[in-house]
Amino acid sequence: YMDRYLLTASMRADGSSKFGKDNKWGYFPSVSAAWRASEEEFIKNLDVFSNLKVRLSYGTAVNNRIENYRSLALYSSDWVPMGIQAVPIYSGRMANPGLKWETTVSSNAGLDLSFFNHRVQATADLYSTRTKDLLLEAQIPYLSGYKSILKNVGETKNTGFEFSVTTYNIQNKDFTWSTSFNIATNKNKVVKLADASYLEWKSAWNGDFNDIDYLIAEGQPLGQMYGYEYDGIYTVDQFDFVNGEYKLKAGEIAIEGVNVQPGYYKYKNQNPDEDNMINSKDKKVIGRATPDFFGGITNNFTYKGFDLSIFLNFSVGNDIYNANRMYGDNLTPKLRNSMTYAKDRFTFIDGTGNNLHGDPAALAKLNEGKRIASVQGVGSNMKFHSLYIDDGSFLRINNITLGYTVPRALLRKASIQSLRIYASGYNLHTFTKYKGYDPEVNTNSNKGLTPGID
Repeated sequence: YMDRYLLTASMRADGSSKFGKDNKWGYFPSVSAAWRASEEEFIKNLDVFSNLKVRLSYGTAVNNRIENYRSLALYSSDWVPMGIQAVPIYSGRMANPGLKWETTVSSNAGLDLSFFNHRVQATADLYSTRTKDLLLEAQIPYLSGYKSILKNVGETKNTGFEFSVTTYNIQNKDFTWSTSFNIATNKNKVVKLADASYLEWKSAWNGDFNDIDYLIAEGQPLGQMYGYEYDGIYTVDQFDFVNGEYKLKAGEIAIEGVNVQPGYYKYKNQNPDEDNMINSKDKKVIGRATPDFFGGITNNFTYKGFDLSIFLNFSVGNDIYNANRMYGDNLTPKLRNSMTYAKDRFTFIDGTGNNLHGDPAALAKLNEGKRIASVQGVGSNMKFHSLYIDDGSFLRINNITLGYTVPRALLRKASIQSLRIYASGYNLHTFTKYKGYDPEVNTNSNKGLTPGID
């Protein structure tokens, strides 16, 4: 209206046979409005803005990305002898006729600005998204005859801020320079779970390790890495050497179910008033996958026929679950490669090949200052702990492209309309404290429940 006031509204109806008979259809509205304030006379009179636009939006999006027939009980076949007969069929999956759409409700407030005859352009957005009726596999009591059932189990919320700015710094006949910068932050939270206030989750990244390593809790963000707090390794002086065996001294912290030996990883007791034993009660949140903020910057230059583009991106404040290091630490399986730090692990074998197990004094001297567990200390005691958590912050030179556009005057004789010669380099260098291969990684997220694993 009057080239100033904009309004868009829609109503969407989706149907899916994947859901229960009473929930096959869903209705999802959306609306957006904008005010081009720079077209108002009183804004023009300020002589400040080349463009000023205010935006508001609200809408819903849905998800039905699940296997077919998950609301129904499916039958499987097997051979069960019954006298001379065989019964080849049984119920392999529990029905959930109440299964329904996963719905995300989003709201956004935005501002578009430009100044100095559009030479500086900026966009800012505040957003909030709320996802309810999450489609997830939920554990159920084995008494039911099943391990799990697909349910609409909870609700999550994401809020954040995004800002981008483009500036045309220099513009003349032979030389131009422009810069684009963006930065964003996102905070997520579990609003509600269906059957409990928290869930302990397994990432199951490898068959070597199948313990709980993530915590999903109401009021807390997703991506909480859940394990033990690393406290060095057990040293020889913490043991009595009796009849050729190392016995943990009285008063030293033991590990439940583990015959602790020198060179085993040691963990901090989070409940010293309750016991002197490391067990599942000593787990805590040891890392978070969500960064504090992330973004990128691009500079574009041209000089006559030459052009140069430099793109950097960054992320700050996220942790990485270094599963590669955890895997490499476990050298119990033969013929397995590890990282170079493994050469500095606790060992019973000296440089001449002698086994010092029976000489506590020599063994202690050989392993002075060691902080990495022995081969046996990982294989017999493999637990997820804070030594496997790394700072995932980074600044990356993502791309540099240098090109040259051949003048058309030189191409006419060859009947070539245009020719550009260029060279590009990708992932040229990454500034990071991360000890793994690549800090920009997320290999086993389990639909967003276990992010940040490398």
